[in-house]
Amino acid sequence: MSIIEKALERLEQSDIRTIPGNRGPIVAPSTFPREATGEGLIGAAWEAGESLAPTAPAPLRTSQAVTLDLKALEKQGYLTPETMHLPRADEYRRIKRPLLLNAFSDAAKKVKNANLIAVTSSVANEGKSYTSLNLAMSIATELDRTVLLVDTDVFKQSLTKSLKLTEHPGLTEFLRTEGADLADYLLRTNVPNLAFIPAGRLDYQIAELWGSGKMQQFMDELARRYPDRLVIFDTPPVLAHASTLVLTGMVGQVLLVVEAEKTDQHLVTESLRVLGDNVRVGLILNKSNQRESADYGYGYYSQ
Repeated sequence: MSIIEKALERLEQSDIRTIPGNRGPIVAPSTFPREATGEGLIGAAWEAGESLAPTAPAPLRTSQAVTLDLKALEKQGYLTPETMHLPRADEYRRIKRPLLLNAFSDAAKKVKNANLIAVTSSVANEGKSYTSLNLAMSIATELDRTVLLVDTDVFKQSLTKSLKLTEHPGLTEFLRTEGADLADYLLRTNVPNLAFIPAGRLDYQIAELWGSGKMQQFMDELARRYPDRLVIFDTPPVLAHASTLVLTGMVGQVLLVVEAEKTDQHLVTESLRVLGDNVRVGLILNKSNQRESADYGYGYYSQ
């Protein structure tokens, strides 16, 4: 039995209520941290009945507004504010809930940078960029949260291209420009509560750039200055680029997207190994062909 099949079996045996739904791109999100149990941070938050309601968020200063072609995104299968009634929107609602708990519940306050989330995969084409954008769209519908989506996959720039924002400077230019103001690279979109930072130009010293003091300052500022927001980083595949491990070492949560019935078990195992035990890792099973009557639910994953 593969590592993913074992995870799914644990989901089916979990006493957490499952939610029926139609077939969609995401079928088995997991709660985390990896080492957590029912008595862990998430379980404690639920049992304590803690409120996730924050104080009113401070305005996020941005340089300019951009208009995303929402109809074009819908045709590509992405969620938009107009498609939040679809079954797959409910799947993302279930995925984001433990992320919000991990980031904002009182039981999770000891986790550094818990509001910073890296979305990655073992190898290319498993659906991490698709997951990143849909997750951001779902979080943007929250009544008292905002989300910043950052394209850090400078090699493929899938998000920047899908949003048709390649002409805008991005994170690499910000890091390379002395005295640059972060607000000049933040784009306000026509989706309420959603801002975006493009990838920027390709830089072959990206691992060194991510490991720079300015990058650390950037991450710390996002975590401390905007603690009421989730920041989602779409990163390169973890086994393909060393730069990804630099980024995952600075965030509080990692989502590892796994392509159903295709990604080999040893790739998932190796990805979890290199990510290490000091980071919260959640698994998302993507591109599943389960029956439309299948049940979906949460469960804990442990290595």
